[in-house]
Amino acid sequence: MHGLPPVGVRIVPCLRVGATGTTQPRRQPSASSPTRWRGGLVVALISQERRLPPATVEQSRIVQQVLQACVVDLVDLGLIGAQARVCVHGPDMRAVREQADELVAIARELAETAADRAATLGSCPDGRAATVAERSSAERFPAGSHPDGDVAEAIAATLTALVRQFRHRIAVTGAADPATRRLLIDTTARLEHLRWMWHAQFARPTRVLSERPRPGGAPHSRHDPATDPLPLAGVRSA
Repeated sequence: MHGLPPVGVRIVPCLRVGATGTTQPRRQPSASSPTRWRGGLVVALISQERRLPPATVEQSRIVQQVLQACVVDLVDLGLIGAQARVCVHGPDMRAVREQADELVAIARELAETAADRAATLGSCPDGRAATVAERSSAERFPAGSHPDGDVAEAIAATLTALVRQFRHRIAVTGAADPATRRLLIDTTARLEHLRWMWHAQFARPTRVLSERPRPGGAPHSRHDPATDPLPLAGVRSA
């Protein structure tokens, strides 16, 4: 029994049947031929470079740096979510904790995906605590216990900053590695969805409508959080 050929190897029968139905004798490959005999089969070695152009050293370096930065930011995002979960108080504490649990799970999933991609490309991603603390581009989460609204705004600001970073990384990685670019696009979409969820659920009303009558005589209606469009958290209207 012979082992299976490695990836990128094509197996071709060593005997060729002629037009008359007779089996033609096999020919030994020359020294310059890209084939070799293996168990009665000719193994045609297909160069990987024929199917995918090789990345330059500079392109590989860019991709490795981008993936390392992604791993650091996503690990930090998971830590921020875990910190926020246990340091929140207020009437929406339960909802914030549930959202934080989801944030931690998604951040871990995305970090592992980025780390696996880096390892696939021959790099060794570094997600240690010291590295994360030194290199993370995520917004710093304040220490201590905080009201639920403040926690939600801090998480939303962190996600906004990360989305901005990941969009920049998409642009940088496009020509160097299309597969990694696709991964970054998917990751950014997940982060944007999380950002939207935190804004939509915990955004605070920033407009207070007065009871003074309008010039036409009709009074202003009271603010209705269910129907009145709210600005993004942290944005105050004039």
